[in-house]
Amino acid sequence: MKTILSSLILASILFLGVSVYAAPEKPAAKFSNAYSWLFSGRDIKAEMGGKVVVVELFTSETCAFCPNADRYFLDLVNKANVIGLSCHVNYFSSAVQGLDRPICATRQKSYAAALTGGMKYTPQMIINGRKESVGYYYDNVMNLILDQAKTNAPQLLSITPTISPGAYQFNLKLNSSVKSADVWIALYGATISKKITYGPNAGKTLIYERPVVAMTKMATWLGDARTFKFSPSLKANPAGAVIVVQNNSGIIAAGDVRF
Repeated sequence: MKTILSSLILASILFLGVSVYAAPEKPAAKFSNAYSWLFSGRDIKAEMGGKVVVVELFTSETCAFCPNADRYFLDLVNKANVIGLSCHVNYFSSAVQGLDRPICATRQKSYAAALTGGMKYTPQMIINGRKESVGYYYDNVMNLILDQAKTNAPQLLSITPTISPGAYQFNLKLNSSVKSADVWIALYGATISKKITYGPNAGKTLIYERPVVAMTKMATWLGDARTFKFSPSLKANPAGAVIVVQNNSGIIAAGDVRF
């Protein structure tokens, strides 16, 4: 019966034209309808050694399995040294959902090509642009975060206001090992509580932390010592911005600023 049900679900998804990744079988202890933070009594920030890790959650308001990952993401941002971005994809439905952004589907597609053989799914968490996991595999995500903090922690950028109103700057130190890297700016909205009116989550009131409202490539960095300045567009009323410096190996520097 379990095999038949799984086949029917997969067939339905393929019928809708969604490219999906066949995630490993979900251990019962890692997913349930009732979410709870599993790491009480642990100082996760201390375990990370004061290092930061970038976590990108690819989610959707019309993803039935995403609410627990959304809540876990909120806890990670608030209880660990995580620079987080919640990126809502737009490939599940043509209906207007409100939080989905085309750049999120494009960015996830790029990660899929590098990490999952081209298959994408939600909820998916990308850690430092290097590792990926099902978003509600709480233990697995945490282990990846702690490992990345020890082995591939990005340089933490200090983003400060300039003397020009609405402008900010940050410095990248000379790094001869970097031949080329993309510098991205992601604007994110304030934490919102939203009642869902469409799809499998209809009727639920869900909390979304750091939803991406815009993301653009600022520049290409060639490893030289350089000061970058930017003036974020405030039309979307963002709550803050994340700067990500990234090459083919992953995220090598990142910073966060609140407006």
